[in-house]
Amino acid sequence: MKLAHQWNFVAVKELALRELEQLEIPPLRKIVIYQSYGIDRRLLLAAYTAFTTRDKPVTIEEGQELGLESVVQLARARELVRAPATGGKKTRDAHSQVNVAGAELDELIRDLFQLPPPDRESGTQQNGMNSCDSNSLNGTQCEHYSPFRFCVELLA
Repeated sequence: MKLAHQWNFVAVKELALRELEQLEIPPLRKIVIYQSYGIDRRLLLAAYTAFTTRDKPVTIEEGQELGLESVVQLARARELVRAPATGGKKTRDAHSQVNVAGAELDELIRDLFQLPPPDRESGTQQNGMNSCDSNSLNGTQCEHYSPFRFCVELLA
């Protein structure tokens, strides 16, 4: 994934992404990997949800890996999903229960993390890669432009 991203080999990056999506990657690692390599953030919905709904808050070490923006967003999401559902009564429990679930939780996570909707509106392909105009390569790879064809053209 690292080299495919660095060298803009879209087809190789797509292959690496398909393989990554089949692995069980811990939420922290998945967020870090996907953010590092510019992978479609929609694919992080489950990872963000796992962090938001788990009992344990984000640790300092996790925060250092995730970065300030992600940590602040996760903290905000945790506050919102744990908002008291007791009609204003305060509880003494330091670990409030998650009071949001299902589609409502998904929508909250999408809003807070500014994830695109689960359709093709944003120009992002089903495979999680951003599309581009194959007629204007300007040194970048596009979904219709094979990295192998690119290498052959470079050697020609």
